[in-house]
Amino acid sequence: MPSAQGYSNALTAIDQALQIQPTNLNALYFKSSVLLQTGAFDKAVAPLTQILTLQATNYDVLFKRAVTYVHLENYAAAKMDYEVLVKVFPKVYQIYYGLAEIAYKQKDNPGAIKNYELYLTNAPPDTEEAKFVVTRLKELKNGTQ
Repeated sequence: MPSAQGYSNALTAIDQALQIQPTNLNALYFKSSVLLQTGAFDKAVAPLTQILTLQATNYDVLFKRAVTYVHLENYAAAKMDYEVLVKVFPKVYQIYYGLAEIAYKQKDNPGAIKNYELYLTNAPPDTEEAKFVVTRLKELKNGTQ
């Protein structure tokens, strides 16, 4: 795993590149990646949003921003990003997981149940995550959340 100094050096180099070329998509992407790796979710939103301003259909970046918003507990913004993604990728189970977790954290049990079920419909069945979702669904359906 890279050291904190390595991340700091990377950010310095990326920021220097962005001073020269502020809309350099690769530099913005690397900056957001470093910030996410170091847990600086609040700082990662800006470069992710800047990329989306330049490339509205960069769905990888949109997904990363949705996850970032979840970490920041900005569920409304995360949900908006996930809802764009689910329209484009209706079979991608990671999107349903994100929507289910948002609903769960907001105590929206019907929304959580619906999205966990959609997750299970589309996800590989025998993963640890799928087993977790099955357990979570049982809790929700039994009203033990």
